[in-house]
Amino acid sequence: MREHRDGEAPAEPKPSAPRSGALEKHVPHHYKSRFNRFGIDVKFNLIDRIEQISDDRIVAVKYVSLAEEYLADHFPTFPVLPGVMMLEALTQAAAWLLHRRSNFGKSIAVLKEARNVKYGNFVAPGNALRVEVDFFKATETGAVFKASGMVRETQALSARLELSYFNLAEKQPELAVLDQHLIDHTKARWTALNQGKEQRIQL
Repeated sequence: MREHRDGEAPAEPKPSAPRSGALEKHVPHHYKSRFNRFGIDVKFNLIDRIEQISDDRIVAVKYVSLAEEYLADHFPTFPVLPGVMMLEALTQAAAWLLHRRSNFGKSIAVLKEARNVKYGNFVAPGNALRVEVDFFKATETGAVFKASGMVRETQALSARLELSYFNLAEKQPELAVLDQHLIDHTKARWTALNQGKEQRIQL
């Protein structure tokens, strides 16, 4: 530490980046990550393609492959996409819609509540889950969406989802730098996933 002379104000310490352990606990479960200079690795990306997108609606696809590790245990002799993963795919699609509506204004979009969740058809390897999410209403903390998943012409699940949308710095100002890194990371993922469809599809 540099000494300072009498009457001289001590130098302000430079802000340091938060430690990774302190950061992870603030990030929702589907953003749990390894932090390497704020490099964010999402554990499961359950949206593989966006077919349609507007401010009020998103249509996306999750392809199911036998290569996905969790299918080995669900179930060993009858592999199908777990219900929690199906619901997560709907949630991730709703999150993309929320990010687009707000022009990526906040860093975290996380499921607050799922209501009226109904499961129908199984989603087996080789099939695709077509996810359709419609904006229903805004809330004080985020938004509510009507969502469904289809396999061909058969409904696999439906639900009403409420998402919270916020910045970590709203409660802990020192995490503003992490908010910006998360937003930048989300924008990069969006660019890779969307592949120019914004210019071609205006619903």
